[in-house]
Amino acid sequence: GMDERGAPLPGMHFIDYEYVECRADMQLYRESYWAKPDYDHLRRLMREAYENRQEWKAAALEGSQIVREKYTWAALGQRIRERIAAVS
Repeated sequence: GMDERGAPLPGMHFIDYEYVECRADMQLYRESYWAKPDYDHLRRLMREAYENRQEWKAAALEGSQIVREKYTWAALGQRIRERIAAVS
């Protein structure tokens, strides 16, 4: 999840990636691109989480609380209604 500025919520981390051409033979995927994760970046994040468990756990709990409060069906429905009213 992201906040209003596009930054990850507490306890959530974006993994670096690069766009690569999809090599699948299926028609659906021809001429499309996928995000290939940067495994070195992922490895560094996993190491950091392992070495700083308590801090990462506290941040993850904070982020999960935000998600549980902000992304309920009722809250999302309200945001959609407000957006529709704003563009109507």
